Amino acid sequence: MDDFFTADRSECAAHAKRTFARLVKCLMGETAIAEHKLMHGNPLEILGIMVALDLAGVTFGPEDEKIEKWCEQLERSIGTKTLNGGDASSLAGRLSFGAQRIFRRMGRAMLMPIFKQIRKRTGDVDDELLKALKWWLQVLREVICENRSTN
Repeated sequence: MDDFFTADRSECAAHAKRTFARLVKCLMGETAIAEHKLMHGNPLEILGIMVALDLAGVTFGPEDEKIEKWCEQLERSIGTKTLNGGDASSLAGRLSFGAQRIFRRMGRAMLMPIFKQIRKRTGDVDDELLKALKWWLQVLREVICENRSTN
């Protein structure tokens, strides 16, 4: 564990980041953590998810550029009805945000056909996978986000 991400008021986040870096360096040596692994801001992109904090709470949502890229791949796979194992693996990894806790596991079931595709010998898209790809395309186009109240 050598990554540090936080979205908070600038002065709080900067202090937390420096404290984390000092701890890691004390335990593992001065070269144990690279500067690019220490990020803070508001909003802040963390692994494709934009995190924004305000007085009401925090908002999580996929980053716009990522959504566009993911939709292009989904449209291509739907249009050609092909998705090879390597592309299926990348796509499943990218869309895993929808199966995580912050999105109440909304995409968990719709990731399963994509994960199954990774092990298939052909890149042919069956009906189950086609439905999952279309579902993800629709969900991403709706610009989903989740708001969590600080109360």
